[in-house]
Amino acid sequence: MMTKQNEMTQVSTKKIPCSMRKDGSARLRGAEHLIPCLDGKTPAFVGIKTGKEYDRGYICYVGVDVSADDLLSKLKLEEFKGKEARPILEEYLRQLKQLKIGNVVTVSWAQPSMKLELQKLAERPVLKDCNPKLP
Repeated sequence: MMTKQNEMTQVSTKKIPCSMRKDGSARLRGAEHLIPCLDGKTPAFVGIKTGKEYDRGYICYVGVDVSADDLLSKLKLEEFKGKEARPILEEYLRQLKQLKIGNVVTVSWAQPSMKLELQKLAERPVLKDCNPKLP
């Protein structure tokens, strides 16, 4: 059973950015979940499974609470699993709570503090795969 202190320090959300195509349209299939590049300098997202960099993503509903520990356990790239990764991911999850599902976001590092910042670029991505002839 979790103590009250652990519950307060555990940050989680049910929303995670997903990868987009280069033209800015949403991927309806094959989208990858994204986290900020954990080096504290690169203004990009990184795919959790592939490590591929993306300049933007759109917020998706994942259905279960995701914590910093969950993200670190799924992360395939060992060079990003250092002690400094957890506070970055916790701040990332806090900021995701302020955004809505479908928002297009980008990540940057504020100077001089090098604090993570998520910026909303658009309310929703362009959908190119959808069928325009729905009843």
